[in-house]
Amino acid sequence: MREENSLVTQYVGNLLREHLSKCPDSKITERRNCFVSFCNHFGKFDIHQVNKEALENWFLKIKRENNYTNRSLNATRAGINHFFKYLVSESIILRNPLDGVYFDERRTPKKRQRVILSPEEIKEMLELMKEFSPVLYPYIFTLAHTGARLAEIRKLKWDKINFESDHIYLMHTKNGKERRLPIRNGVKEFLQELKQERANISDYVFINQWNKLLSAGQILDTIVAFQKKHPMQKRWRCHDLRHSFAHNFLKKKGEMYALQAILGHSSIKMTIDLYGQMKACDVEMINPYE
Repeated sequence: MREENSLVTQYVGNLLREHLSKCPDSKITERRNCFVSFCNHFGKFDIHQVNKEALENWFLKIKRENNYTNRSLNATRAGINHFFKYLVSESIILRNPLDGVYFDERRTPKKRQRVILSPEEIKEMLELMKEFSPVLYPYIFTLAHTGARLAEIRKLKWDKINFESDHIYLMHTKNGKERRLPIRNGVKEFLQELKQERANISDYVFINQWNKLLSAGQILDTIVAFQKKHPMQKRWRCHDLRHSFAHNFLKKKGEMYALQAILGHSSIKMTIDLYGQMKACDVEMINPYE
């Protein structure tokens, strides 16, 4: 037990390392992407600066960036709570700043209905996006043609694209496991041309006008501005491009197990739950005897 001293600077990053060293079974690392975000956001904070307001702002940030439900936020909170309970037990802090931070799952608004774009709508949208924002276009093009998640390819680097084996190696996946994403034909050629233009400028594939990594905020703000300029376009979000990829893949007689591998789902059940009914609704031959 240590006597709390608010005058001594104790950085969150150092305390996290201490916590994981003493408590290797801590649940704080279970949701890897959230744990990394927490470390990046609070790592250089003095622990006494991490209050309820700071934590709520961070939760809102990851909710906006990842489209998390309140249920997901509560699961993340439960993991981080192990760290703060440890700090209280060691008398590093007097009170747990997560006390009072909850997200009411009963009042969570109904999930927004998916927006599915047909191949023709994808093509039209990409043509308009290319004209509207040459900066964002390469990112949206790749997102639409691979079915990847927003966060999975935003930080993609050139050394993670293998043009010989026709694969992208995704490191920032939802479950924290590396995934190989196949690239074929148009996507491969597009990325090869992009590499010729940008490889000497940045290690990152998707950069802004200042040759810096595209931020999640810049991506979302540009999409909002794009849809304001083109109000006749469907009001899609980045994750809708993933749903559209899955929908159109199955409509072209793609196999559910292949789709599971492409999307990186941990089980075939998850893929079927999300897209099995979608496939049934779009079967053109309802009665094989007619």
